[in-house]
Amino acid sequence: MIDGLKILPLTQHCDDRGRVMEILRKDDPHFVAFGQAYFSSIYPGVVKAWHAHQKQTDCMSIIHGMAKIGFYDSRPKSPTHGKTHSIVVGEHHRVLIHIPPGIFHGFKAISPNEVLL
Repeated sequence: MIDGLKILPLTQHCDDRGRVMEILRKDDPHFVAFGQAYFSSIYPGVVKAWHAHQKQTDCMSIIHGMAKIGFYDSRPKSPTHGKTHSIVVGEHHRVLIHIPPGIFHGFKAISPNEVLL
């Protein structure tokens, strides 16, 4: 695992009316600060890569579909500099992904439908 990268399990609560899932709360221990909220989509089979921030921490979750997400640690002073990691996540594996600055990440949609994150 890459130092500082966090893959946190999420729980869905389902009943006969539907489902609810908390993704991030300001009282979560991994909450840093609010910057922006947005969504992105990835068409089936498409790769969106590589992307990293210099200062911003990303917190993301796949809302619909399944994706393989790859990570690369580009931080020169990191104990895991140059290391990679990947994970398959989405509606069959609900997680919150906490990505510190300097970690490149990319996505591939592996489900037959558009992926929403």
